[in-house]
Amino acid sequence: MQPNITMYQGDTTEVTVEITEIVDGEERPWTPTNETVMLSVGNPGNPIFQRPVVDGVARIEHEDTQTMTPNEYVFDVRVYDPNYNLVATPLVGRFVLQGVVNHELLQP
Repeated sequence: MQPNITMYQGDTTEVTVEITEIVDGEERPWTPTNETVMLSVGNPGNPIFQRPVVDGVARIEHEDTQTMTPNEYVFDVRVYDPNYNLVATPLVGRFVLQGVVNHELLQP
């Protein structure tokens, strides 16, 4: 099953990223040692924004989606070695950005 991320334009959210590996025939959580894990959102071949995955969480900030057009995009999670060479793309899915009525931040 393909994973999905759905959020509203301009919101801030944290996305849990779970990567697994097979060890001795069993699926287990994978934890990076010296690798960098990145979440990218956009259209194929044209990322709109990228966020690091730290301790299994990618934080998408208000500014990342504020000016994006509400639409369906794709996302991927990629693992890079210490020299930033691509090692793997363990997750690919749909990113659905829903529109909002008010684009202004409320001021206290």
